[in-house]
Amino acid sequence: MTAIFKKELKAYFTSPIGYVFLGFALIISGVFFLWGNIYNSYIDTENFFRNIGVVYLFLIPILTMRLLSEEKKTKTDQLLITSPVSMSGIVIGKFLASIALFAIALIIMCIYVIILCIYGDPDLFAIFTMMLGFLLRGCALISIGLFISSLTDNQIVSCMVTFAVFLMLWLLDMFSFPNEIIATIYGWLSVLKRYEEVITNGELDIATIVYFISFSSLFVFFTVMSLERKRWS
Repeated sequence: MTAIFKKELKAYFTSPIGYVFLGFALIISGVFFLWGNIYNSYIDTENFFRNIGVVYLFLIPILTMRLLSEEKKTKTDQLLITSPVSMSGIVIGKFLASIALFAIALIIMCIYVIILCIYGDPDLFAIFTMMLGFLLRGCALISIGLFISSLTDNQIVSCMVTFAVFLMLWLLDMFSFPNEIIATIYGWLSVLKRYEEVITNGELDIATIVYFISFSSLFVFFTVMSLERKRWS
């Protein structure tokens, strides 16, 4: 698993994908921070995390599109399947490599927190909570993209389908369900609504942490099963 993790993380920086992801992520987050916080002298970061949360719906498909679809296209998936590394080790290694790149962008954004501390007195606990919630939500979305990447050998198709799924989730969050029970159930199951609650309340409870970890684990499991099915077909 460690070898897969290192290989995938290195691959992000030997191809344009890693630089494109980090470049767009930091440029757009910088614009939001400059306009929303610096220009308006606003010390709270709720709107910042809410806005970049939407932006990352467009960026995460770029991060996950090549993870397994590229292996299938170049026929190296057969080497992975027959390698001594377990299927779960392969999938988890790729999953963690994507999370690592995602986390790098988040760590760089800590510069904004330092700037806020220099010019004001922000609520650091609330900011840390929102950053952790943002990371956990990112893990959940990456797990979806990883699973979709295992279903096709075309990176563009993988990217577009992942984006379409994220867009559907986003639109459903804005939809007003006529039935209160359905709305409650969907609100509990929705990745995006869970993240919105973290931003709104400035709190991250154990139930939400367990939810995000369970959601990510479920789609990682689906990905392993998808590859296992191909191994025995």
